[in-house]
Amino acid sequence: MTERLADVSLRLKSVGQLGAVIGAMRALAAARARDARERLEAARAYSHDVGEAIGRALTLADGEFAHAAHGAPRGALAVLAFGAEQGFAGPFNARILDAVVASGEAKLLLVGNRALAAARQRGIEVDWSHPMVGHLDRAPALAEAIVARLFEGMASHEIGRVATVYAEPRGSGEVEIVARALAPFDFTRFPRVKLAAEPIVHLPKRALLARLADEYMFAEVAEAVILSFAAENEARLRAMTNARSHIDELLERLQGRARALRQEEITNEIVELAADADAMAPPPRRKNTTKTSH
Repeated sequence: MTERLADVSLRLKSVGQLGAVIGAMRALAAARARDARERLEAARAYSHDVGEAIGRALTLADGEFAHAAHGAPRGALAVLAFGAEQGFAGPFNARILDAVVASGEAKLLLVGNRALAAARQRGIEVDWSHPMVGHLDRAPALAEAIVARLFEGMASHEIGRVATVYAEPRGSGEVEIVARALAPFDFTRFPRVKLAAEPIVHLPKRALLARLADEYMFAEVAEAVILSFAAENEARLRAMTNARSHIDELLERLQGRARALRQEEITNEIVELAADADAMAPPPRRKNTTKTSH
């Protein structure tokens, strides 16, 4: 079938519209990633403050076994994984689920609806799931829901240990998959803080440490939410940038083909006009070659 200029022009319009959609998605992903980077500083500052409070509380404990605040772990390993909520994020979910599988047999708590669909396609059993936030104003509420589920599982001894799997942005659209232990809480990572004067506390020392550990766990989960949100949008930004590059190449090829077809049409019209002109021209007059006798 002969390619027509009208068909190529229609394809050009369609591809141009797709390029506009990709451009909008890329701009939105960039804005969300930037918002996440800005909020991350505040989240880390909060974690730092709670960590310092734990260091002071450890000094007050004065040799007591702080790790006993939550008791010895009983129950199964749970993996809390953060995947993508929306599509067009490249291999983001695949990398998260690969890390989950590498963690071994465990209860899977999965955040992100697209990640949930990908897990089901791979036959991975999911024990609990929750949508990922679409805007970071909802990050604290999501962190609270996750921590509540973890505490419920640990209180019933359904869950004994918790590991988190999430992606952390590394710039230029690159992300790194991070796996960290979340529970039981490790107090040994917090240096004790020298106290100029003993603070006034209204809780038993172990209860105070337990409360602070719970708050630090919430801060860690909230930070993982922000990092995962940023990484998902960084991955989408990279995917959309690659798609935009392909769209530009396709547009260039289509524009070149449209120019060639337009030139062919012009050439054909000139040929047809010339043929019509030849057909309509009067026949040449014949010269009279008869000689007259005198």
